[in-house]
Amino acid sequence: MSPNHPIDIFLGMDVDKSEHQACALDRQRKKLFAKPLPQLKSGLATPFDNLQQHGHVLAVVDQPNTIGAFPTAVARARDCQIGCLPGLAMRKAADLYPGHTDKHRRNPN
Repeated sequence: MSPNHPIDIFLGMDVDKSEHQACALDRQRKKLFAKPLPQLKSGLATPFDNLQQHGHVLAVVDQPNTIGAFPTAVARARDCQIGCLPGLAMRKAADLYPGHTDKHRRNPN
């Protein structure tokens, strides 16, 4: 990654109907945050605000147009950049690392 890259914090969110699993890393790959977040504005806004104290945040969600629309809107309202990693792209990325995903552990062929 370029040292001039504008993103300081990378927040990955696996969204779900009731709560979202979230993990944030800084540019040195240090884990800053890893826990479930509720599907409530107050529960989502605070982590975004706290992470922004470390720099510019990129929030990446897996379902931005469905159940991920709300966390995406909260992130945008907090001036975070938004990225999307839809299911098909995630499956293709997982296929690059055979043996590292549940799919490959269940069926190694």
